[in-house]
Amino acid sequence: MSGKRGVEQATPAALIARLESVLSKSGAETNPLLVFDGDGTLWSGDVGEEVFEAAVKSGLILDVAAEALRALASAHGFDASGTPTSVADGLYRAYLRNEFAERPVTEMMVWCYAGWHYDAWANFSRDVLRARTIASRYNPSVVELLGWAASRGLRAIVISASPQPAVEAAVEALGLGPDDVIAGRPRLDSSRVLPELASPLPYGADKVRAGRAAVGSTPWLAVFGDSDFDFEMLAEAEQPVVVHPKPALRARLRELRGVVELVNHGEEIFSGKGR
Repeated sequence: MSGKRGVEQATPAALIARLESVLSKSGAETNPLLVFDGDGTLWSGDVGEEVFEAAVKSGLILDVAAEALRALASAHGFDASGTPTSVADGLYRAYLRNEFAERPVTEMMVWCYAGWHYDAWANFSRDVLRARTIASRYNPSVVELLGWAASRGLRAIVISASPQPAVEAAVEALGLGPDDVIAGRPRLDSSRVLPELASPLPYGADKVRAGRAAVGSTPWLAVFGDSDFDFEMLAEAEQPVVVHPKPALRARLRELRGVVELVNHGEEIFSGKGR
């Protein structure tokens, strides 16, 4: 939504009223989309990390991923010895210590399941997130916006850098399906995961590229995000909406026009994390 620079706070009801106003002026144009980041926006926590941690705890990173993992570790000066699980865990621990960049470790958490059947990975992701009570961690304010979109016949999609099966599992209870998710995808050989990406990770500016490749020129009525990696996606929206914005994103918000910060409904319990 064009307008002054700066950030206004709005409850879900106030934001819905603004979006209704935009829709009333848009005439017979193609129905616009609502676009959501996942981790830290729709739910608290990072579903890719949660599934990865469970796989590492059970030693489930297979030998098929070993060569790619060791090459990644060696290229960045980390220990490349040990089992595939220990190498993957070492890279993740380096990231947690701020010694390894976020994008390559996030990519690794997509292709490190090499050798798994995709359906087995999807089922494992679903089981992990159910055990981690994902359904209790949704942001109530954002869920209210999803309900409004459904009532108005507006499509909602999620664009996330987390792995596709984890995000699909996370959105099931929100009434969204696989076709509504654009996330990290590994290349497949038939149904088996290979140790490489199928396409660039939806991360930073690549979130916009991936979204546009999927939905074409359909207008983005509102985009919801929480991190600096959502900035380009927010800039694509008629109405950019930030949800518990992290400091790096908050520092850039004056570069956007008409930004709304979504407030109210469960803020005292919602703690965002993600990319």
